[in-house]
Amino acid sequence: MTEIQKVTFPANSSAAAIDTTSSSYNLGTKLKGRTLVSTRFLVALALVVFHALLGTCPEAGAQTQNNVPVQNGSVFNPEGPAPLTGPSALAVSNDAPPNGTTAGAIEAIAVDPSHPGTIYVGSVNGGIWKTTNDGMNWMPLTDQKASLSIASLAFDPMDPTHQTLIAGIGITSNGGFGSLSLPAPVGSGGLRNGLLYSRDGGATWTRLGETTLSRQSVVGVAALGNTILAATFEPEVVSGTTGGLYRSTDSGATFRKVSGAPGSGLPKGPVSSLVSDPSNPNVFYAAITGDSGPSVWVSRNAGGTWEMRNNKLNEELIQLIPKGVKNNTFVRIAVGPNQTLALGLVDAKNNQLLGLFYSKDAGANWRLLPMQATPAIYPQGTNFALAIDPYNSSLVYVMGTNVSAKNDKLQAALAIYRVNAATNTFAKMSDDNGKGNTANGSWVHPDGRAFAFDVNGTLLTTTDTGLYARTNPQNSSGVWKNMLGNLSTSEIYSLAYDSNSKRLIVAMQDNTSGIQSAPGSSQFKPTGTGGDGTNAVVNDVTLGSASAIYVSQQELGVLLRLIVDQTGRIISPGGEGGVRINFDVPVTRNAAFLSPFVLNNIDKTRIALAGSTDKKPAEGATPTPSPAPSPPKPPGRTRHA
Repeated sequence: MTEIQKVTFPANSSAAAIDTTSSSYNLGTKLKGRTLVSTRFLVALALVVFHALLGTCPEAGAQTQNNVPVQNGSVFNPEGPAPLTGPSALAVSNDAPPNGTTAGAIEAIAVDPSHPGTIYVGSVNGGIWKTTNDGMNWMPLTDQKASLSIASLAFDPMDPTHQTLIAGIGITSNGGFGSLSLPAPVGSGGLRNGLLYSRDGGATWTRLGETTLSRQSVVGVAALGNTILAATFEPEVVSGTTGGLYRSTDSGATFRKVSGAPGSGLPKGPVSSLVSDPSNPNVFYAAITGDSGPSVWVSRNAGGTWEMRNNKLNEELIQLIPKGVKNNTFVRIAVGPNQTLALGLVDAKNNQLLGLFYSKDAGANWRLLPMQATPAIYPQGTNFALAIDPYNSSLVYVMGTNVSAKNDKLQAALAIYRVNAATNTFAKMSDDNGKGNTANGSWVHPDGRAFAFDVNGTLLTTTDTGLYARTNPQNSSGVWKNMLGNLSTSEIYSLAYDSNSKRLIVAMQDNTSGIQSAPGSSQFKPTGTGGDGTNAVVNDVTLGSASAIYVSQQELGVLLRLIVDQTGRIISPGGEGGVRINFDVPVTRNAAFLSPFVLNNIDKTRIALAGSTDKKPAEGATPTPSPAPSPPKPPGRTRHA
């Protein structure tokens, strides 16, 4: 569960809550109703974080939820954001016009066909969650596991009760910093340590494949009784050569690598897509991303052996790849009813959809669909998905990051299209701008990740801000709505507390920055930074009972100041949009993604920031607030913004 946790001390703790045993830490002292964090706790926290980043800590130490030692009956209470809601221009979503809602990135969906309303989601860095009432309420299932980075999720079709699930752990964050060279990529997520397996609807989980799948992202997973398949690929390093397909026939006790194994038929190389045939669970399709270029393979015995389905298709894929980007391409596959397949070829280096193919005979023959006529959808390693409508197999849904049309005001909307393979036509499903693509002008946040369908045929879509439903996806009469309830999976970069209004301020990956709606509330309201909120800083000293709050976007692209009174009311110009701070030196040129912004601890009117410039600043140059805020950048996929 990626959310803020507040420690609450019992009422009689008027002095330090200290435990001198080696396994415990002093969390702080209670003095006149205010909690003071101790130096000992900060050192302990730094050590935990350091080991977590290196991937050297045990499972309990790697957790950020509910397992920090707390003395004298103290407890942690969730503080959200669960979720963040506000005007669409600030929340960068319009799923409840004129407002939008965000809760953090979701990478995988599994819809229970036996129990309407029951859905499981795997979040990028917040673990697995479950709802039994179509998203009105959610429950976290894996808070105490060693990693909360979920890259894939699926039911075992051999279990008619649909209580058996399997999840793949991997790094799919769009965060702006990190390295895959360490056991646990710094800043990107948790340990890549294999699979999680449940036989009781997610109540309990067993770890599988920890040794064999270590330091690999499992982007595709399947369970068929005793047989388990795991496909590994690094979406953030598309050009990488590590990865492949792994198979177990003893319920995960042991795994062997199928890719490149003698007699398997499957070549070496990362597997960027693994899907099964809904009419025959023993049939799988796999996309290989290798040095020789992408290729598609089929297995008819649950992944035991493989064959090339159509050599002509693989030749066409190679021909579509521009010179110099072959090692930066990957393929995604979708399977539909009536032996239909869809395939997308992506150039991750230049963020282009090179080709969208369709087959209506289980891959024996393929043809190119007319996606090239649409505006670019800017697909990425983590932001590209395909689906075929379960009730009309001629309809293919495709999404990437954000819409790019220059004459369209909603460049921050999800780029999602409905392609009709029977008529060779396409239609937008978001970014309405008054164009009638939905019944109420709704649209959702960019950076699409996964598709699924509920039992009624509603299209479920995940993005960097959560789970959304598109009703009546086959035409323009449907609407977008969020299914976020109390979901709390945001990746928080920065956190501050205003002691005057008793509210928290957060800065989050691609979920902008936000202010707590009320003391102790899990609800947050957005500020005007947009994109990735990277800094949250408070001066609650200088202005007496009021506080100055500073929040920023990536690369200091938008730095805002808001003045808040004791009741949490914004009293500065610009309202929640804030007053933008500009600089008389170009500090944001080539600035780091997470350029820091801090206040002097002794004199909070003094500000220090770290940017980048190729010009020498003028003598005495200082940041100066502009007369009016400027509009924030469209977020898109902000890792490379």
